[in-house]
Amino acid sequence: FAAHPKAGMAGPPLWNTDGSPQVYPERLPTLAREFMSQAMLYGLFRRRGYGAQPTEPRRVENLPGAALAVRRECYERIGPLDPAIMLFFEDTDWCKRSLSAGWENWLVPCPGVIHVKAAASRTARTRTLVEHYRSMIYYFRKHSGSTALIPLRLVILAGTIMRSLRCAILWAAGCDRADQAARLRAYRRVAGWAVAGGELRVCESASLWAVDSGQAPGSHGRGDCILLI
Repeated sequence: FAAHPKAGMAGPPLWNTDGSPQVYPERLPTLAREFMSQAMLYGLFRRRGYGAQPTEPRRVENLPGAALAVRRECYERIGPLDPAIMLFFEDTDWCKRSLSAGWENWLVPCPGVIHVKAAASRTARTRTLVEHYRSMIYYFRKHSGSTALIPLRLVILAGTIMRSLRCAILWAAGCDRADQAARLRAYRRVAGWAVAGGELRVCESASLWAVDSGQAPGSHGRGDCILLI
C-alpha cells in the first residue's frame, strides 16, 4: 500500500491443501467469460501461464475474499460487502466497486494462504449452487442493468444443460451419486428460472440441502479473512 497509493485492495496467492496453487479468475465477469465458465470451456482457451503464482506485484481486476487486505480509505468510500449477497460474488462485487471508485486491486507475491475451497458449500450442495446463481444474477443486474438478464438467462440455460449432462454421466458411472443428485436438483431449479424468468428463489425444504452431512441448514459458514489497513 505504501508503494502504490492508488491500491485499494491487495491479496496473496492461495494454495490448495495438497500444496498446489489455487486458480481463480483475475478478471471481472462478463457475459462472454461467464459463458466460457458455464460451458466448462475455460481450460481450452487459458493463456499460457494462467494461474501461475506471482513473482512481483501485479494489478488485477478481481481478488478472492478468502484473504484480502483493504485500504481503510477505500473501504470508507465504497462501503462494506453487499449484504444482499449471501454467498459468492460478494468479493467480486467489492472488487468491481473498488475499481469503479478509481482504486486499484493488486495481487502480491508472498508465501500466501492455504484455502480449503468450497468448505462451506460442499455440506449443502444444492442450496449453495442455487445461491451461486442467485448471486451471479444479482451481480449482473446491479452492474449491467436488467437488460443483461436476457442474454444471461441464455448463458445460464446452456450452462446448466451441459453441467446436468455431465452430472448424469457421473451419476450413471457411480461417482459420488449423492453429490451428483444434489447438483442435478440445483441445475433443474436454475434452468427453470432461465426458461421462465422472474426471481430465482431458494426453497427451504430439506430436499434442497445436500450432501447428507449431519449439518443443519444454515449452519455452514464462511472462512474469509479481510483486513482493513
